[in-house]
Amino acid sequence: MYGREDGSGTRTAFEEIVGVEGACVYTNEYGSTGDVIGNVAGNENAIGYASLSAVNDTVTAVKVNGIAPSEATVKDGSYTIQRPFLMVTKKGVELSEAAQAFLDFATSAEAAEYIAAAGAVYPN
Repeated sequence: MYGREDGSGTRTAFEEIVGVEGACVYTNEYGSTGDVIGNVAGNENAIGYASLSAVNDTVTAVKVNGIAPSEATVKDGSYTIQRPFLMVTKKGVELSEAAQAFLDFATSAEAAEYIAAAGAVYPN
């Protein structure tokens, strides 16, 4: 079992989603998802976890309950090992002009193209 280092957001999210917080024993811990992918690719007996955007043709993504991970199965929720990222602002405070411009851009169709190009799943 290869995974991220203790304190990594990726590790914390994975362990919370599968209900094993603090119980995993890792053969090796890595400081980046790329290192996890590379080391899993180099060991036929290894297994690890990574964001969908990091998966490449050097590894095989694992099906969960018979469902393969893909943009479509993340969007429809059928691939159950996933986590959303949210943007938040302070309640009751009007955003600055720059912050509002960023939020407007981040939720635009143009930003969706960049998000998709980076391999992440955009909800719309």
